[in-house]
Amino acid sequence: MTDDDFNFTGATAPQDGTDKRDNLRLFARAKVTIEMEAADPQVDLPARIIECQTRDLSANGIQVTLPEPLPEGSILPLEVMLEDDYARFQIMGEVIWCRREQERLWAVGFHVMESDETSVIEWNEAIARAMASQ
Repeated sequence: MTDDDFNFTGATAPQDGTDKRDNLRLFARAKVTIEMEAADPQVDLPARIIECQTRDLSANGIQVTLPEPLPEGSILPLEVMLEDDYARFQIMGEVIWCRREQERLWAVGFHVMESDETSVIEWNEAIARAMASQ
């Protein structure tokens, strides 16, 4: 990762003590693909995918903006692409919160879950390297 990919600014916690984050955040530009609905090959139905951008991220969480709301508690496959699509991470994310920001814009907070057959370990290592280089 290069210095242009991440801008480390430390914790973004509100000063009123309402933030529950355990990790510092990186303000980063990364593309996220969310699989909203799985493909159904029996009826030749493709997966429903939404692409969005990160606002910030950490080893345990990702905040994105979306054109539609997501139900809290949803567990969805995510693909996060860093460094102009060079580094790709397949992870599972649980929707912790979803807030409407504008007419057709929602901010969504995902918790990065440990899961078999994902690249969560590589994700954690990449975030650690990015934070160490700041």
